[in-house]
Amino acid sequence: MQNLLPYTVIPKMPDPYIPVQNRTPEGYPVCAFPPVMRDVIDALAAASLACQAHIEVVPPHSSDPMHCALYLLTLAVSGEGKTSISKKVMKPFYRFAEQMKQQHDGLMKAHLRADNIWKIHQKALTSNLYTAIKSGSEGTEEERLLDEHAETRQQPPTRLAMLYDDTTAKALLEGLSRYSEAGVVSDEAITFFKGYLKNNLGLLNKAWDGETYEYHRPGGEEYDINACLTLALMVQPPIFENYCRNHGELSKGSGFLSRFLYINTISTLGRRRTNTGHAKSDEALNVFHQKINQLLDKQKVRFYSNDSQKQTLRLSDDATAYWAEKQSELSRKAAPGQQMEHISEIAAKAGANALRVAAILTYMYSPESLCISRGIIQAAFKIVEWHLEEAERLFFPSSERNAFMEDVYEMFRWLKEKFLDNEGYPLRKNEVNRNGPNRLRDASKSQSVLEQLIALGLICFIRPGRHSAVYIAMPSLECRHSWCIPPAFLENGHNPIIASPENVTGRYGFEYFDFNRLEY
Repeated sequence: MQNLLPYTVIPKMPDPYIPVQNRTPEGYPVCAFPPVMRDVIDALAAASLACQAHIEVVPPHSSDPMHCALYLLTLAVSGEGKTSISKKVMKPFYRFAEQMKQQHDGLMKAHLRADNIWKIHQKALTSNLYTAIKSGSEGTEEERLLDEHAETRQQPPTRLAMLYDDTTAKALLEGLSRYSEAGVVSDEAITFFKGYLKNNLGLLNKAWDGETYEYHRPGGEEYDINACLTLALMVQPPIFENYCRNHGELSKGSGFLSRFLYINTISTLGRRRTNTGHAKSDEALNVFHQKINQLLDKQKVRFYSNDSQKQTLRLSDDATAYWAEKQSELSRKAAPGQQMEHISEIAAKAGANALRVAAILTYMYSPESLCISRGIIQAAFKIVEWHLEEAERLFFPSSERNAFMEDVYEMFRWLKEKFLDNEGYPLRKNEVNRNGPNRLRDASKSQSVLEQLIALGLICFIRPGRHSAVYIAMPSLECRHSWCIPPAFLENGHNPIIASPENVTGRYGFEYFDFNRLEY
């Protein structure tokens, strides 16, 4: 069969582009952190937990401040050392929690002693009232003394409990009802993803949003909680994949998964170098711990003085302008057919997460500042966008786009085999629905896949005559800018090409495809 004359120009293939599923992740943007955090990559969750009790931030689109707690999820295979690193970073919190427990135990012992004395007085006053009434008196004075005594009973001391790991929903509810500034930090989050807490998405979503969660059950159990909760979970990929399979629709539909910043670690097992020099990392960790300890001490003072007022931060004018630009950019990227369509819910909350990160960075770097600068919000977006790319890679395999692209690759492979077996002769379009790949024999499904291949310049539709069958043609391998069309298809003098890149737009652009899988 002869190659044809050029009837249409096939689009030029794009410059080398690495689809999201094939990208090698960039290193964490440590340069975006202030010096006190720069050498401690795992510090973001710790900083969130340490700062959330002290600061809030006002979004540009609202006059109501929001809290600065973050939800973070790290996926790491066993043996990667994330647990040991996490424990080192979180060490001040474990020490602080133990100190608060000991102080609470001491206060509770004193309270119990005082309460026992109170009960003795109550018993005596009750006896006095009983005796007065028995002797014929109205007991007015005795009743007054008993009422006054009732008013003097002290409530048990509240414990500053801010750290939870393997906890139940009920225990967390009770804890947050007593002290609302807390964190669920778990380096083995299998207990979360297979436990009952994951089923209480209303509490977890409202805690991220900063809204009041109302819990009312028959029997008098009631909680109205306005929690500020940091969630930092570390889990092995198979556990999270199982959670997504079994609970993904509910968690996505409720928006729970969209609130997280994701870290999808790459295994270094077998490639890790032994490092016996820890002086620099220990020094960085000590500096970071000093800052965390200062914030925890400040939180303790505020707790015992019943001071819940937070420092309110706002964006400067140029920082507000930059934030608005980034919001618009992310909105475009999350639109249908665009880069982040499969994580559009996560991208929609990136602006709020960037505000929170910016407030945390500001407070860690300059505790007295009430203004978030343009440089800080730029750094915050750099951090959040890194996490967005992690989410892109993490959720891409289960996305509709990936399923569609796999259909495109499968259809191309089948067509390529048919073309090459027939020396490039066009194939009747209806043969796709009769003998094509099994999952693509439905015309309603195959049509969009074929249109995508047309838009990529890999096939075109032709019709030899005005009322004849439609055929699928491949490009000429000798001349990249022409199609393989038999001379007989041209004899009636009209252009047989009815669908080509000139008049067909695919669902996705060139940049989303791996052209190593689309070569003739």
